Amino acid sequence: MIPKTLPFITFLGDVKDPPTITGNDTRSVTGGDGNELETFNSATVAVNASYFMAININFEVLKI
Repeated sequence: MIPKTLPFITFLGDVKDPPTITGNDTRSVTGGDGNELETFNSATVAVNASYFMAININFEVLKI
């Protein structure tokens, strides 16, 4: 989670071997409060800040 108070964050990966950030589809998983997580609470990467950049990074979602 990158909060709004931290602008100008960059994820910079290796151009020859870019890293992969892998999430899964957990929006319908039940949280500790007994409710489904929904999309907002199940993010693998959440960016609320301005001027975010991701360079040479792969983002993928695994379907469960």
